[in-house]
Amino acid sequence: MVETTLLKNGQVVTMDPSLGILSPGHVLIEGSRIKYVGDKLEEIMAMGKPDTIIDIKGKVVIPGLINAHNHAYQTMLKGVMHDIPFAIWDNMYVFPLAKYMDKEATKYAGYLTMIEMLESGTTTVADTHYFHTTWNSIVGLAEAAKETGIRCILAWGIIDEGAPDYIIRDPKESLNRFRDFHKKWNNAENRRIRVDIGPVGWGMTSEETLTEVSALAKEMNLWLHTHVAGTQGSVSSIMWEKLMTEIAYMEQLELLGPRTTIAHAVWVNKSDIQIIAKRGVHVVHNPVSNMYLAFGAAPVPYMIEKGVNVALGTDGLGSYSQDMFFVMRTALLLHKLLSNDTGALTSEYVLKMATINAARALGLENKIGSITPRKSADIVVIDMKHANTTPYLSLYPVLVHEVTPKNIDMVFVNGKLVVKDGKIITVDREKIIEEGREIAKTLWERCNFI
Repeated sequence: MVETTLLKNGQVVTMDPSLGILSPGHVLIEGSRIKYVGDKLEEIMAMGKPDTIIDIKGKVVIPGLINAHNHAYQTMLKGVMHDIPFAIWDNMYVFPLAKYMDKEATKYAGYLTMIEMLESGTTTVADTHYFHTTWNSIVGLAEAAKETGIRCILAWGIIDEGAPDYIIRDPKESLNRFRDFHKKWNNAENRRIRVDIGPVGWGMTSEETLTEVSALAKEMNLWLHTHVAGTQGSVSSIMWEKLMTEIAYMEQLELLGPRTTIAHAVWVNKSDIQIIAKRGVHVVHNPVSNMYLAFGAAPVPYMIEKGVNVALGTDGLGSYSQDMFFVMRTALLLHKLLSNDTGALTSEYVLKMATINAARALGLENKIGSITPRKSADIVVIDMKHANTTPYLSLYPVLVHEVTPKNIDMVFVNGKLVVKDGKIITVDREKIIEEGREIAKTLWERCNFI
């Protein structure tokens, strides 16, 4: 028999336009899927008594948040470098770390980031891993995702130029190894893990390789993740060399389409945005990282106005946090300030950016992103009985402005309870934190950071 769990008497923020907010509302989970969402408890009971009934009065249910762009390995640099230019950040710290990011180190980086995400209400992450100094390092991320229970998209990154020799890998071998990794891990764990392709982009992935990736993505029907127009320097260099913008260059190489997700898009012009919209490309806005690394701010309100689907991400250590509530309120405040318009973004809309918009950006809108019958049961229960969320009248502003990890009560992924009373229950949390600390210290010693 398939197990059923009823969450009753909560406020259910469905992010489904046809359902809205239900108060009180009830959610019935059957196996890995949502069977019922509504306000009529008698309808549920008529189906038969659920195996588990949880009264969530005073709590709010939302779809699991989605981090649409991340680099988990960077967790191992937490607190090592700060307040420095991006060129020094990469060359003096990120690249040297890559020498020693083997499978074990990468797995613990994955553990730590995934625990932080789940305990702050994120149930899905798209992680681009492009340091293959040991070819099986990305397997560590896959294993961490398997064990923690998070929904994970692993994008196989490719660097074949513009980096130290110990980072550059032969692109043909990289693509062959990608095929093997894809064969083993794509749709693993009841389709909870997916494997995509993720060339870093202009300046670090050669034109020949980008062309091959474009063909491979078409051949294998892959989603493609890349970085575009993140820094002023990148858009300047490509203009001098190719006499076109990064977006125009990627369009020329046939890399842009409805299965393409681009991170950053800070230094894009109106013509670029027209191309993005026309091609159905998805943008992942990383407001905290872009601010911290002084990249600039993407013209998000204008993109939305032109019909571009915009999601949110942390972009690894640039955000110094994996808390998507923090990312949401940063996006909200940033664009109010930049536009001098308090209505530039709303709390309801940024919640969409971290749920249904992000699901769309990853090709998962029919599976996650809203609390809708027949979708996967990726659900977060938030305890509102804390000082920071008391009192409230309108729900969206309080969710975006006030909720922190201390408010997270329960998290379900694919119908499985993975966080209870705010703590992960799928892995040995304390052991991982202790061992992760020791692994990081060893890495820092090898890199001469300490």
